[in-house]
Amino acid sequence: MFLAFIDNTWRYYPRTCSCYKILNSTYFEQAQEDCSNLFPGSNLVSIHSDSEAIFVSDMVIAAIENDNWEVHHDGEDDTIIGLYRTEVGAPWQHTDHTPYDFFPWIAPDTSINNNYGTLITSSAPGYRGFGGVYSTENYIIRTAVCKYQL
Repeated sequence: MFLAFIDNTWRYYPRTCSCYKILNSTYFEQAQEDCSNLFPGSNLVSIHSDSEAIFVSDMVIAAIENDNWEVHHDGEDDTIIGLYRTEVGAPWQHTDHTPYDFFPWIAPDTSINNNYGTLITSSAPGYRGFGGVYSTENYIIRTAVCKYQL
């Protein structure tokens, strides 16, 4: 089932037939570049269901329990996903070009000046599997998640 490039740093989720990998301390553009360099066809994660959002949240929360990140108590502590828009008012899209069909959290269309989607993984109690929007242009974010569909 797994390809040779998949090692123990990737996690497989059978519902999406995809593998996921966590990156640390990065910006949106750098994270997308790093994901695409891991393996052709891998991108920042696009989330299309509650179960996928919870799977990714749980994976990140388990991985960050013992990291050395200095907590900021804001969006910098969350996780970059592949949801973005080119400017305020532009349509939201995913880096992997899958349809923008799922956003079960803070309504992104009400966001002013935040053009990147995040998954809330810092203050997870009550927000497990929820997301938000944030500006990653000026801030390094704690984690990002890559996705490769098999």
